[in-house]
Amino acid sequence: MSPAPNLHVLPWIGTGLAVALGLTLARERWIWFPFHAMGFAMANTYTAGNFWFPYLMAFIVKAFVLR
Repeated sequence: MSPAPNLHVLPWIGTGLAVALGLTLARERWIWFPFHAMGFAMANTYTAGNFWFPYLMAFIVKAFVLR
């Protein structure tokens, strides 16, 4: 017998979806928009805690090259 679905988390899933779509649309509409939907998705993962410095360095190099 499988457990009952966890329905009280659906609003939070919808909120995450709306934020990710909003970031994607903003990034497509405004070229200067600094945030990316992948950063939102990666923010709460184990990988982000270990690789924050390479992410920072890539951001700095990209900002330097684009300016």
